[in-house]
Amino acid sequence: MNNRPLARYPYPVIDAHAHLGTRHPNEQVFTTLEDGIELMDVCGIARACTTTTFSLGFDFREGNRATREAVRRFPDRLIGFCDADPRRPTESVEELDRYLGGEGFKGIKLHISYSGLPYDAPVYDRIYAKAGQYRAPVLAHTFSREEVGGLLAAARRFPEVAFLVGHSGGYAWANTLDMIAPVPNAYFDICCSCQDAGRVEAFVAAAGAERVVFGTDAPFLHPACDLSQVVHARITEAERELILGGNILRILGEGH
Repeated sequence: MNNRPLARYPYPVIDAHAHLGTRHPNEQVFTTLEDGIELMDVCGIARACTTTTFSLGFDFREGNRATREAVRRFPDRLIGFCDADPRRPTESVEELDRYLGGEGFKGIKLHISYSGLPYDAPVYDRIYAKAGQYRAPVLAHTFSREEVGGLLAAARRFPEVAFLVGHSGGYAWANTLDMIAPVPNAYFDICCSCQDAGRVEAFVAAAGAERVVFGTDAPFLHPACDLSQVVHARITEAERELILGGNILRILGEGH
């Protein structure tokens, strides 16, 4: 394994949106956990918040166990996020108590594409309540203005919870700026397969660098893609430091 980062930074770079761990053959993702750690090394990423995508599309309880094993193997590199399924709220609450309460996980991951339920549906309320209880951020996939709108409605109902707007609406990101900016506990997530020029600058202009987090979606995407958006953005070095790690550490209760 190559442990020589191509880029080093005077502060820890933290990936707030990754999927390192076991995967299912149907996902057509063949990188191993060790491959993912090597990608982090190459890009100079110190730690990554991770879930297994096996959880989201197949079995969320088995996926959470896989995330736990990945975190146990690389405790200094990986931060566990617990997957929850609103279609199974009682089991989800049990999982959250187990992993946030007993296993040291730090956040919750939701994905509307699998559940099919808008984020402001009442069935999520027990999950969001647990997020508030454990002071855990909620990272939720969004790839449309409508999905962002549902998540923001939930954020307004649970102002004590930090909501990471996964992908910031995806290809619709330019049409979500005016939606996300007024909600103080909602954060722009830069992670996305679209690499439009000026996205990071637009997020900073809309809500300030304190409301933007760096993510990569690794190993589905090479982390250098999203890292380069921040490294080469026309922002100050202080803003860059917040986005690349300072903000997510603060949200997780590990920073100022």
